[in-house]
Amino acid sequence: MGKRAENSAAIKERLYVAAAEIVAQVGFAGASVARITDKAGIAQGTFYNYFETREAIFEELVPIFGKKLRGHIRSRVGDTFDFYERERIAFDAFFEFLHGNRFFARVLNEAEIFTPAPHHDYFESILKGYRAELARASREGQIRKLSASEVEVISLMLMSARTYFALHYSKQIHESRKVSSTVTNTYMDVVRRALSP
Repeated sequence: MGKRAENSAAIKERLYVAAAEIVAQVGFAGASVARITDKAGIAQGTFYNYFETREAIFEELVPIFGKKLRGHIRSRVGDTFDFYERERIAFDAFFEFLHGNRFFARVLNEAEIFTPAPHHDYFESILKGYRAELARASREGQIRKLSASEVEVISLMLMSARTYFALHYSKQIHESRKVSSTVTNTYMDVVRRALSP
């Protein structure tokens, strides 16, 4: 990547982060271009070199940060093979990401109303990953045999758990990067009891 392209990518990244932080503070309705560019330290005119409208950047926030979240979790899990260990690492990595991107939970909640298509696609991508991981672990005997309908329901249960833990323990996550070991251990104990062969 050339210097010019690097600078362009850096500016766009600043705009994404600024937009997400402003949305977290005042919601999509109050997140004006002026507020976003002021937060990013960029002239308002520069904004339109990257996005045609205010709504255009909003449409990209969930896909951009959703991709970053999945990348963060993948980097933590690495080539760990065991299903339960992968789930434990991914569970903690999810909260690490929220700690470093404190705006994401609010952006995601707001997106359900203001940008429903990207919001829906985000959850479908997470669901797809869980389906694949549960199906793999079931095939390889790491967990009990699951039907397709069981894979679907359990995927949604595991996704829901992370979401509601994040809401309930938000202060703890912001202060210490993760939930307590008691929470993680209890969560994993329930997962093992539910899925062990």
